[in-house]
Amino acid sequence: MAVSLLVSAVGIGVSLTAVAGPYDSAAASGTNWLTAQRNVGDGSWGASDDVKYVRTSEAVLALAALNQLTPAYHAGVAWLGNHTPANVDFTARRVLATEQGHALYRQRQHLIETLFGSVKHNRGLRSFHRRGRAAVRTEWRLITATHNLLKLHTHQLKASTA
Repeated sequence: MAVSLLVSAVGIGVSLTAVAGPYDSAAASGTNWLTAQRNVGDGSWGASDDVKYVRTSEAVLALAALNQLTPAYHAGVAWLGNHTPANVDFTARRVLATEQGHALYRQRQHLIETLFGSVKHNRGLRSFHRRGRAAVRTEWRLITATHNLLKLHTHQLKASTA
């Protein structure tokens, strides 16, 4: 059963057409609330300049996750594109808010998580043996160095037998 509803929030129409499911009304309510919280004048979210970048990034990501590419979403993306982030965290949020950034982040599962799975499962290293930030950092560096050495050794063995 398809449900179609048109809601006007702060002069912006949000049109949702989806197959009715247990979370559809909650998603529609969340989208409508999020759209109503937007600063209509400049397209951002948040009351003060120090939180606008973070809130706009989070709002754009939420709308993209709900597949609500509405005028509010596009206004938020445009606002992010026209403002310079204050630090590296803001820069990462800005990149992740784009479709290319989201696609790049999805690759993390294949590129980075493989290392963690290999260290935990194949080598049996499920916890750190030392305590304290500096000691754990040193232990992690030793683990990753041995991981890289094992990869080099395996690669050289394959190259010599080929």
